[in-house]
Amino acid sequence: MILGIDPGISKTGWAFTDQKGLLLCSGIWTGEMVTLAGLISGRRWSSLQKSLLEGSLDSVPDLDILSIVIGRGTSSESFVQLLHPQTASAVKLIDESYTTLEARRLYWKIHEPGISRKIFPFLCQLIPRDIDDLAAWAIVLRYLQERSG
Repeated sequence: MILGIDPGISKTGWAFTDQKGLLLCSGIWTGEMVTLAGLISGRRWSSLQKSLLEGSLDSVPDLDILSIVIGRGTSSESFVQLLHPQTASAVKLIDESYTTLEARRLYWKIHEPGISRKIFPFLCQLIPRDIDDLAAWAIVLRYLQERSG
């Protein structure tokens, strides 16, 4: 299992994937960053339920995380420092440039647009929610692409 994190100042996107990058579940944490780091370090996944947006936490097995992939940008260094040292040793920092655009594409991949949305250009389509969680998924996908490439 891989955990992707898109840390920000006011909210942090998170996404669990399998080893091939298939999204298991994702959400956006709006609480304290130190609390989220504690939940991740303690593997208390059920505590992420209130921030869940896609998938189900039931799909996250109690197996060890193979990697924690964090976007190298806003607040990434601060977030890594908040993790337990053993957890922090699994962290890979990845360039997060343009992952918001990729997250838009992933949103429409999951939530097929209606006929009226298909007429408008991709960049003109408004997404009805924040997509920081899907940016975290995009970070995982970029990591897997770099690793295989």
